[in-house]
Amino acid sequence: MDNTTKKLETSLETKKISIDFINSIIESTIPVVFPIIGDFVIDRYAYCKLERKNLEHDSLIYDLVMTTSQYGGAANVANIIGTFTNRCNYKEVYFFMGCGENDIKVLKRHGMLDPETFSLKTYVDSTYYEVIPVKTRYISTNRDEYLHRVDVEPNRAVFPKFENKISLKMTKDICDMTGDSIFISDYNKGFISNEFLDMLNDNCDIRYRYSNIRPKKIKNYVGKVSFLSFNKIEFLQSYNTIFNLQEEMISDDMLISFKNHMGIDSMIITFGHHGFIYYDSDNRCIKIEPFKNLNIGSKNIIGAGDMVSASFSFFDTMNRKLFDNKYKMDIILYIVNCCAFLKVYTGEYTVSLDLLLKYIEGKLFLL
Repeated sequence: MDNTTKKLETSLETKKISIDFINSIIESTIPVVFPIIGDFVIDRYAYCKLERKNLEHDSLIYDLVMTTSQYGGAANVANIIGTFTNRCNYKEVYFFMGCGENDIKVLKRHGMLDPETFSLKTYVDSTYYEVIPVKTRYISTNRDEYLHRVDVEPNRAVFPKFENKISLKMTKDICDMTGDSIFISDYNKGFISNEFLDMLNDNCDIRYRYSNIRPKKIKNYVGKVSFLSFNKIEFLQSYNTIFNLQEEMISDDMLISFKNHMGIDSMIITFGHHGFIYYDSDNRCIKIEPFKNLNIGSKNIIGAGDMVSASFSFFDTMNRKLFDNKYKMDIILYIVNCCAFLKVYTGEYTVSLDLLLKYIEGKLFLL
């Protein structure tokens, strides 16, 4: 990239200001409502112990030790932001989702109907029976190895989209909330239709629209969001879809062209263990390098991209709503980098503000 690119520098002053920022958010009594919409996905983990060889077939037999269910997809974004707000005063997260007639029972069976970190707003479309995807990942307890994944979800023929009346009702309820931020997380599962995006765009006066979306849906979001987050592959696929090209490397010119075409203010592109870049409204690029030993102790990197986009949207919104942009973008990006590190290091889906503070204060011994 050209000389507009700069590296994010971290100093003791950066850490001091970051601690002040986080504590000020916790102590603030200004109400903030944060709506989130998108695809609810159940991430199910089946932990298995290798016992013996199958005598009937050339394969191994695993005994199931235990199963757990986690909020996946857009619900993971709600859980991340909701974990932040749980430590704050008068800050609320609402997750809006359509569902089929039996999906409420499915959520209840998985223990996910009454989240501790956010409020779930469900809208039942009686046209469908079950539409919530369940991704079951089989993990070997012997070496913590990922064995395989089995997905259960309706295909496009069975579930193309929710009825417009569901989208209209969700749009109305979102518009009735007082706030200028929303997070749209589209995993291309059919939960967000083009009609819903149009209704939201035409009826809701929400200026700041944070979003992470799959490349196949990128054209539907032109002019409808203000911030986008991708990993490297997703960005290249999105760029090639928009401009009908086959680029394999990212350049500064590509970032400018893409940002202008999409009508967004800024974006983040993640590069796995190489960190991420932030591209702002003035076409300035900030490179954020990961902390040393980012991959050590990693148990689960699933949802790392959600952590980056969700934490950015939270701290960017709090900076604007509570402090009139008092804190510089470098502070927000440093905190986002801390969140990404802790997510990968711990293997957990969420990061609390208390853990975040301990890390920045140097009170965690991560060897």
